Amino acid sequence: MTTVEIPLPCGRVTLIDEHNWCLAEPYAWYALTSKKTIYVRANTRKADGRRGHIMLHRLVADAPAGVQVDHINHDGRDNREANLRLCNNMQNSANRRTFVNNRSGYKGVSWGERERKWFAHIGGDRRSLGCFATAWEAAQAYNAAAIERWGEFAQLNVFGEEVEAGRDPRFLIATRIAYADQTPRSNNTSGYKGVSWDITKNGWVAQINAGRHSSLGVFADPWEAAQAYNVAARATFGEFAWLNERQPETDYHRAMAEAARLNRAPRLRVDNSSGYRGVSWHSGHKLWTASVQGRHLGSFDTAPEAAQAYNAAAFALWGDDAQLNEGVPHSPIVQKALIRSNTSGYRGVSWHKRTGKWAVSAKIGGRQKHLGLFDDPWEAAQAYNVAARAAFGEAAYINERLPESAEQVSA
Repeated sequence: MTTVEIPLPCGRVTLIDEHNWCLAEPYAWYALTSKKTIYVRANTRKADGRRGHIMLHRLVADAPAGVQVDHINHDGRDNREANLRLCNNMQNSANRRTFVNNRSGYKGVSWGERERKWFAHIGGDRRSLGCFATAWEAAQAYNAAAIERWGEFAQLNVFGEEVEAGRDPRFLIATRIAYADQTPRSNNTSGYKGVSWDITKNGWVAQINAGRHSSLGVFADPWEAAQAYNVAARATFGEFAWLNERQPETDYHRAMAEAARLNRAPRLRVDNSSGYRGVSWHSGHKLWTASVQGRHLGSFDTAPEAAQAYNAAAFALWGDDAQLNEGVPHSPIVQKALIRSNTSGYRGVSWHKRTGKWAVSAKIGGRQKHLGLFDDPWEAAQAYNVAARAAFGEAAYINERLPESAEQVSA
């Protein structure tokens, strides 16, 4: 196909196909510099007399409104049909070249100062593809993800002598190997990839990174957690998965296992005003609250009463291994103090003004659960007792029947 050169005022030329000369001939074209690319534009006059302009590449490609035109070779002066293709904004962005301030020399690759590794990322949301020891490995990861995401519009990193002769850079790496072929970090205390100790959960947590972190569960033994990671890695990455091999047990592993067995919590904070484990002051209710493993146990008038509630719940959970508050009598049942605004006299029971009945609710599993509406406060209290026994067993705090008060009658 014959190519025609159109001279531009700046001394440069633009290229079009000969059969498109009739489209370009009526206009006076000039160069328009935009960042790293030079485009070709002409001024026009609209039907209402106002001034406008037209881009040569859109004229040649006959692009409808809202559709962009991509120059395949990034040269905005090459407006031959073979170098133009219609696209959307995302596809057009995918074909951009590396920014001039890029330290790695590869598209989608940047240096992580804190981790001291090269990171690969893709798209305007900078979705992470993993971290790598070399920029070349990160660039391969970007190529694989770019092909999967954008296909023919992907602007790939080109490699030099490091690339094995005769192999296309597009297929040097499997689509998701970016997340797979990475060894455990140097600060990993478990010795296994995807496994770390969680002090709040008192166990070894397994998780896998396939663009985003996914939890695989909590385990008592690090090798069990490592095996859970291996199963997920095989399913996610296939033959490219980096699998854990069993490591000798270390002193750290044994210490963490013993801590999990005894449920040893961190030392009391210096600002703990109660002096008891699992007890803190609630400034809103002006009461002492007790909790165990994130589960709220109630509010109390004194810190020793709250500590006694903690002891009962801890003993019900862990038996003889429980670490109890000292100097507090142990009892499986401790009567909790009620919030001062409670007019029913029963825990979990409150007056529902709109319906004119007694409402029952209980905090189970960290969430407040509505148990129903009742005409009589004692019936509501019994409903709470049933739910509390089912949820907390021997550690449940049960309402005892009280004489009907004047407040209940007036409600």
